[in-house]
Amino acid sequence: MKMIITLLIVVLFLTLTAFSQSFQDYKKQEQQNFQQYKESEQKAFAAYKKQEQEGIEKLRKEIEAYWGQNGFVTSTNKDWVEYSTDKQSRSDVDFKNGKATVQVLLSEKEASNPKLVRKKLEDAVEKLALTKGKTRDFSTPAERPKALESVPVLKGQLQTKEGKVVNASNVKQYAKEEVTPGVIQKEIVKGTDGVQRTKFTINLNLAPDYIKIRAAIYQTDIAKYAHARKLPSDLLFAVIHTESFFNPKATSSAPAFGLMQLVPSSGALDAYRFLYNRGRLITANFLFNPDNNIKLGSAYLQLLMSRYFSRVKDPDSRILCAVAAYNTGPGNVARAFTGSTDPGQAIPYINKMTYHELYKFLSRHLPYEETRNYIAKVTQRMVMYHNWKLGK
Repeated sequence: MKMIITLLIVVLFLTLTAFSQSFQDYKKQEQQNFQQYKESEQKAFAAYKKQEQEGIEKLRKEIEAYWGQNGFVTSTNKDWVEYSTDKQSRSDVDFKNGKATVQVLLSEKEASNPKLVRKKLEDAVEKLALTKGKTRDFSTPAERPKALESVPVLKGQLQTKEGKVVNASNVKQYAKEEVTPGVIQKEIVKGTDGVQRTKFTINLNLAPDYIKIRAAIYQTDIAKYAHARKLPSDLLFAVIHTESFFNPKATSSAPAFGLMQLVPSSGALDAYRFLYNRGRLITANFLFNPDNNIKLGSAYLQLLMSRYFSRVKDPDSRILCAVAAYNTGPGNVARAFTGSTDPGQAIPYINKMTYHELYKFLSRHLPYEETRNYIAKVTQRMVMYHNWKLGK
């Protein structure tokens, strides 16, 4: 009997040992597979980024050939820039300040004809008022330009002198009102092609409530993903406002794209993995899609709260930490408390503070002034959107 028990123990031991070894081998193989997958992703994004840089440089040369050295203007997080197909006219809408600029380039002969100058500017104003925009000003092997929005980007955001909303039926009259000799600015530019041209410019104002109108465009998506991620919709409105001023073509040098200014190789990819447990090549066109952008941006905020600040007891304090981390990363938020980049070490300090104490502390001790200003802007704008009751 003792021998049988001993044999059973030996068999059990050998089985467990074999199982343990098998599990270790499996675990090691899975880690190797994941590492290979990550390397493959990184290579794919590096190739995509190279195509982007080459596309931008090609576009720069095309623009400077007409508009002159340093005459290249492109979209930023707050500015939406569009070029005509022939690159002889462009518009630049500043969503931060509610201003728009329309410019055309004309030859010396064309510039000497006042009627033609006004007609060219009127056509450019009409186009700006009615265009749905495009996601890109250039094509790459990876992607081509698509429509930026399903309706005119500035729908409801331009007004006639009488205060009427500009639309297809009155846009010609609006253009004539705006393009008058007294407001047209003129400048001689010399392109890198050696040709001298005249640049004509007029400035437009967006409607006084343009930000509220732009925010309302996205309220369905914001409400949907705020509910899905268990976030206040006011938070998503405020983050979008602060990141991009609801600029549908928002772009920064990071590179970050779209309404919530997501970086394809970091925040956007982390959010995608969080949602789908797998990665993918995330492109500019993907992030310029409002639904995709808000879905990933809201998921990234939830990820920050659930992965790094889940043990923060006060819900409002948890949101505040996530907002700061959205701008600067969770490690930099942790540094404000302990000097360490480990958020776990910061949690006990955070939980000793009330929300207002935490806000004051972060406002003084976050490592970067940009992030200190960022939490102030998002917090203030959350109150504004709460009062506007959008997405409710």
